[in-house]
Amino acid sequence: MKARIYTEEEIKKLEKNVYVMKVQYNRTIIYDPVFKLWCIMMRLSHPELSAKEIFQKGHFDIKMLNDRTPQERIRQWVINYKKYGIKYFIPSNKEYYTLPKTIKKYKDNNYNRDAFFESVINLLENYEKNR
Repeated sequence: MKARIYTEEEIKKLEKNVYVMKVQYNRTIIYDPVFKLWCIMMRLSHPELSAKEIFQKGHFDIKMLNDRTPQERIRQWVINYKKYGIKYFIPSNKEYYTLPKTIKKYKDNNYNRDAFFESVINLLENYEKNR
């Protein structure tokens, strides 16, 4: 797959999304682990949704992304989830944590990342118990 180079305007738009930590090298989107786990939960609990629809529900402009980006990302996240579990997405070792240390200022003041994170983890754990 060819790398998609984003314009400055597209990068600004992407970085306004609460689920994007940053855009590296004008081509790599660094997603928040909450979004990755949420996508996994959506894929497992709502298989009727396409990957593009899941990304749209995450407030991504899919016209801006490569056609295969949502499918490839969600596919890889689900594979890693099935292989390693939730802990793969939650860095437990401070030295391994590669996400920026700065607190992201969210445009939507109603977004509580920690509560959402806990909710997604609980839903995934319940899914696993009921499987």
